[in-house]
Amino acid sequence: MGNNSTNSIVCGSNSVSGSLEIYVNNTSNYDGAVNGIKAMYIDANANVIVSGGATAAGTAYNHATNRGNFTREGAAQAIFNMGIGGSRHFYIYHSGTDSTISNVANGHMAFQTNETSRMTILAAGNVGIGDTSPSYKLEVAGTFYSSGSSIEYKQEVEPYTPPEGALMSLKPVQYKYKDAWKDFGKRYAGNSSRQLGFVAEDVAKILPELAVTKTEDGKEVVRNVDYEKLTVLLVSEVQKLRTELDEIKNN
Repeated sequence: MGNNSTNSIVCGSNSVSGSLEIYVNNTSNYDGAVNGIKAMYIDANANVIVSGGATAAGTAYNHATNRGNFTREGAAQAIFNMGIGGSRHFYIYHSGTDSTISNVANGHMAFQTNETSRMTILAAGNVGIGDTSPSYKLEVAGTFYSSGSSIEYKQEVEPYTPPEGALMSLKPVQYKYKDAWKDFGKRYAGNSSRQLGFVAEDVAKILPELAVTKTEDGKEVVRNVDYEKLTVLLVSEVQKLRTELDEIKNN
């Protein structure tokens, strides 16, 4: 350890492959041997490894040349904290199985590229993609694309004819969401919360192809309606009516 005459303190080994090691709980005077825990280790490539608990700082993961690494090693769990004013405000945690990234403060979390916010999670949990102030659980500013309609993704393609009278059996309703589920609905002009749609359980009895299910407590339960597929049903019915109308005209 010494001063390099440029107002800097230099600490480390003069060996080409040397390293800087910091130990804690060392009970012997340094005489070339240590018996404490290696708490922090900086290797010859400037990778930093910090230990936790009874685990000694080991080797940086993916420690290729010219790749900077910071490794937080734990005996059973690992956590990286960021604090301000003596209080924890942010942490990255791994339990050994699960991962958590948490903003402890009552603020938003922003993901940026080119120093521009691309996705924002507000303190209340609304998520905005391309929108820094979303007012829905998920709000996308721009075009949302989901592939899946190309013939490249399909097999056993056959013409579809809806069951006779199925369209007429559907029961349009108007409703409001319960308070616990009010975020499900969209807001309309005049701050109206009244919704238009179908009851999923009723649709499942008439057209199960339109009823969306999910697993709850090990059971498949109906929870939604695939409104996009209603277009297929309507097109089929319109084509049928057009054919019948053309026959009437021709006769």
